Amino acid sequence: MGIASGLELICVLETFLIYVYAAKYAQFDQGTIQTLIYLNLAIGGMLTIYATRVEGAFYSLKPGTQLMMATAGAALISTVMALAGIFIPKVSPNLVLGNCGYAIAWFLVID
Repeated sequence: MGIASGLELICVLETFLIYVYAAKYAQFDQGTIQTLIYLNLAIGGMLTIYATRVEGAFYSLKPGTQLMMATAGAALISTVMALAGIFIPKVSPNLVLGNCGYAIAWFLVID
């Protein structure tokens, strides 16, 4: 419970920081903020699986092919949705790349 609570606190902080940056500093519209938060939760959630599946560093044990295909597929679908504006407001490729980099940075902190 302690580890799960700690992970969730980090994820909440990560998402809150995206909101603050997007709303206050970048002054994005509400739709763009919504998409960035969705994309961060989707990509970050997939990356959290890799951080929590082994006791050591994420690279200490190679994940199975099915896990990699499932998480890569889900991340790809979320990315396409954000780029094409499917069910969510469309955002630019630069914002998607920046958001992915942000999620990866936090993944390394979590790991």
